[in-house]
Amino acid sequence: MNNNFSAQNISTTSKSFTFNSFYLPPCPNYLTIRPATRDDLSALYGLVDTIDEFNKEEKQVACEVLSEALTKQDSTYQVIVAYHVDVLSGYIGFGRTPMTCASYDIYWLAVQKNYRGQKIASYLLSRCESILLQAQAHVVRIETSNRVGYEGTIKFYLNHGYTHISTICGFYGPDDDLISMIKYCS
Repeated sequence: MNNNFSAQNISTTSKSFTFNSFYLPPCPNYLTIRPATRDDLSALYGLVDTIDEFNKEEKQVACEVLSEALTKQDSTYQVIVAYHVDVLSGYIGFGRTPMTCASYDIYWLAVQKNYRGQKIASYLLSRCESILLQAQAHVVRIETSNRVGYEGTIKFYLNHGYTHISTICGFYGPDDDLISMIKYCS
């Protein structure tokens, strides 16, 4: 399936947007959002394996990024996890974009299927954006597919203040375009 998005004109001059511009009620007591540790790695691998939207290669790359983030001292990746009571329910992986001063990428955001619809992805994104704001991020970029199964991903980011800036048709394969979205901050 090929979703047709029209890129919006974005000025390259500094824009002032507020992260966390979406309404989010206080995090419920049963949900713990915290930085991931090496001890979370096995559960994270298990979570990645359950995400039906990820193909085999995406699962492999996601696990490689998680491994680097949580085992290498000099890694530029950061990971935040969400635990629903004591069960890992989601994570977000992000980091500074190489060769930039204050640009960041969100690489992965995943929530287990049986925990979707409970705002866990929104809580993870909110925590990530708070960290990036403290790091004086200028812009956050997300790149995703638009193949079948990714419609919700695209809608999620658009609903959270990200702007679709480009589509590269056939980037990942036939009928599998690369969708780029960004969010500026001051």
